[in-house]
Parts: sequence; structure tokens; C-alpha cells
Amino acid sequence: MDCDLEGLIRSCAACLTSGKTGPPASTPLQLVDWPSAPWDHLQLDICCELYNVPHHQRFLVVVYDLHSKWPEVAPMGTVTSAAVVNFLDQLFSRWGLPRAITTDNGLQFLSLEFTTFLANKCVTHIRTSVYHPQANGGVERFNQSLKNGLRAHISEGYSLMAALSQTLLHYRATAHSTTGVSPAALMLKRELPC
Repeated sequence: MDCDLEGLIRSCAACLTSGKTGPPASTPLQLVDWPSAPWDHLQLDICCELYNVPHHQRFLVVVYDLHSKWPEVAPMGTVTSAAVVNFLDQLFSRWGLPRAITTDNGLQFLSLEFTTFLANKCVTHIRTSVYHPQANGGVERFNQSLKNGLRAHISEGYSLMAALSQTLLHYRATAHSTTGVSPAALMLKRELPC
């Protein structure tokens, strides 16, 4: 019966002209050019909400440098535009201004406060397509590594902040599969002993 039904659909003129004969094709991934220098193009994301941690540390905001693969992570109690802008302002005072930042379409990234902050700093804001997190793939992939590292260190008895520090140290000091060198080597021009 299934074969007969599939045959009818394949030969149905109305089905063929409507284009609704199967699941929609996925959009091809848009390759992002590898930035020529560290801190040139960043990706920004809210990683997750954590449970069984202090309330003021329940969200992880992640900034990921596409050139070096260097991550910066801040635990926060709230992920309002003001909180994210404050975190970025701290990072910009340490590392300088990037040329561009890619985010998803989270409300905090669409607000007037956030877009004005980036515009005043002359930072280009690139937003991914709605429901298409693959376009922010670098930071999304790092988020998985971050969650796994936190889970492993917390299961060993580390506090959240100690687990975060250890996870970041190991990630920054380990050769990345894409670049072949550690994020520290590309960002700091030196290796991190750990």
C-alpha cells in the first residue's frame, strides 16, 4: 500500500507542480571566510541555562573568536541587553574592538540598546537566519565542548567557577582540529602550560 501511495504521489501532476512532494531541501551552508587576524570577527551566543548553581551564575554568555577559536565565557544571572553589553564592553577594553559580531536573533541581540552599542563602536552586526543556528556554527560547536567540560569537572567535585576555569584552560591550550594549533598560540602567540 505504501509503494502504491508513493507511486501515486510521484505521478500526481498537482503534487509535482506544487513542489510539496517531500520534505523541504535544507539551505546550503554559507561558508564564513576565515578572518585574517585574531579578534576580527566574533560569534556571540547564550549557551544555556544551568540548574543547581547560584542564581547569579545560571546563564553562560559566550564570545568566540573565529580566527583563533579563543572563547570568552561569563556566567550571569540575567541575559538582558544591558548585561550582554556590559560583558562586551569589558572584553573590548581587554582585546580591542572587532570588525564584526555574528549573533542569532535572540531578543537581547535585537534590542535598540544592543544595536546602538555596536553601531557606536563601529562594529558590524551580522544576524543569522531565523531557526538556523548552523550559521553561528563555531560558537554552537564550542558550546557543546563547554557543556561537556563543565559536566565532567563538576562530576569530579569542582564548583561551577572552578569547572569553567579548567574547561577554558584546557580548550585554549589544546590544538584545534581546524587550525592545527591551540587557540592560545593564535590569540596570544604563545602556548598555555597546563
